[in-house]
Amino acid sequence: MVTDRCRTVNGIVRSIAHSIRKQSSAATDSARSWNKSCTK
Repeated sequence: MVTDRCRTVNGIVRSIAHSIRKQSSAATDSARSWNKSCTK
């Protein structure tokens, strides 16, 4: 299911954001773009 894939990607992005707090903003932006594509 596409939803599962989006969830997995979001989880990975979150993990990366947590690991790299300096690039947390960039990770959040990518997560938002992923969410937009997932919503479509």
